[in-house]
Amino acid sequence: MKTNELNDIELNIANNINKYMNEKNKKRADLALYLNTTTQSVYRFFKGESTPSIKQLVMICDFLDITIYQLIGIEDKTKLSDEEYEIIKALRENPEASKYVKQLLNAK
Repeated sequence: MKTNELNDIELNIANNINKYMNEKNKKRADLALYLNTTTQSVYRFFKGESTPSIKQLVMICDFLDITIYQLIGIEDKTKLSDEEYEIIKALRENPEASKYVKQLLNAK
């Protein structure tokens, strides 16, 4: 990965922490407490002066109830379409239907 791409990701992280904190009406002091760090450290994340550690990134995602893809600002290529989600939901709600899916998968 090129240095410019890494800088873009760091900038995305700073911007997205700000964005999701505002959207979810979360306070910096609460995030600092959750991360077991200082409000000054969190402030530096907001300003893009420092980047959270991997552990902190995961914790920030948990705190904000977002994915790492949202925090980093890249497309989640593993995300299910609405139709795929509905199919999985229907299968979970109706285990009997799974035998038909298995038949389809074995019918190659």
